[in-house]
Amino acid sequence: MKIFVCEENPDRSLELIITNFENEGDPFFGGCYFTGKVKLKGSGFAAETVHFHFDNHNIFRFYESLRKIYREQEGKAVFHSESKELNVTVHIHNSGEGIVQIQFKDLHSDDSFSSSLYIHLSTLPYILEQLRHHLDIFKYCS
Repeated sequence: MKIFVCEENPDRSLELIITNFENEGDPFFGGCYFTGKVKLKGSGFAAETVHFHFDNHNIFRFYESLRKIYREQEGKAVFHSESKELNVTVHIHNSGEGIVQIQFKDLHSDDSFSSSLYIHLSTLPYILEQLRHHLDIFKYCS
């Protein structure tokens, strides 16, 4: 299940995907604990991470940070996986132009990758809608 997709263009994109979930997480953090992965497409390559873990609270904090960026027309939002092997940073400048930086470090090997996508403030409503849909499905109580 896709949580969200962010595209610079059809050839360059980022997808955060749930591959498994447990409804036994800490109720304070939304009650759901997920296993996921990231699929990244770039000009001439495609990459996929190994699995990592996160909970609804990670998604909710990212969602709230993106909402703040959209309200203030600039800012920075960060999504981390539970063990910090995945780091997705969205940074929007006051010009409306922005960048999504993706960094992944496999905790069980020396494998890592990083990439970035250029976006515009106008893409945030679509990302927010996708995240809100995820939070509604899994009944995150904010």
